[in-house]
Amino acid sequence: MTPPGELQFTFLACDDLASIWDSIALPSDMWSTRHAANVAATKAFVREFKAHGELLAANPEVGRERNELLFGMRSLVFQNFTIFYRVRGSSIVVLRVLRSSRDLDAPI
Repeated sequence: MTPPGELQFTFLACDDLASIWDSIALPSDMWSTRHAANVAATKAFVREFKAHGELLAANPEVGRERNELLFGMRSLVFQNFTIFYRVRGSSIVVLRVLRSSRDLDAPI
């Protein structure tokens, strides 16, 4: 059995994840009493994303080929998001993490 690959993230993917984190963690109303719930939801998202990343690292071919968007790119759905990535040797390079409802005709 080969060891799992390493996950690497582009700057755009890191920015995507930061925006997702902010949308979960920060209340839409600054006087909200739901702060604890938002923090718990954010921690759950991070924990589940990490587990999904480990699955991807161990099985890089699990995602759907997306050559119609960019040659060599694959995608994998996670919750309401789609992870776009490329396999580079033993590494998985995460290119973007976008809402699944996003119009993919727009530039990725």
